[in-house]
Amino acid sequence: MSKKLTLLIGLTCFLFLTGCNKLTQENYNKLQMGMERSKVESIFGKPSDCQNIMSATSCNWSQGDANLKIQFVDNKVVTYFANNIK
Repeated sequence: MSKKLTLLIGLTCFLFLTGCNKLTQENYNKLQMGMERSKVESIFGKPSDCQNIMSATSCNWSQGDANLKIQFVDNKVVTYFANNIK
């Protein structure tokens, strides 16, 4: 009985941890120029931080060593790039 419980707990933890990673190549491929910020956040979740720079807003998403930076003007994607996304 305890082996089944241990297996169930391990599987649950694995699914929870892998399900939380939104910085994936698959999600990155969904990005498009002109995409609304709300759509971006529905894919990647809320950003780690954002900064207003003149008329643009620059937002960063980070998970482990993966990083995504997107710049928005009028809440629409104008540039984006990523590092270490798999």
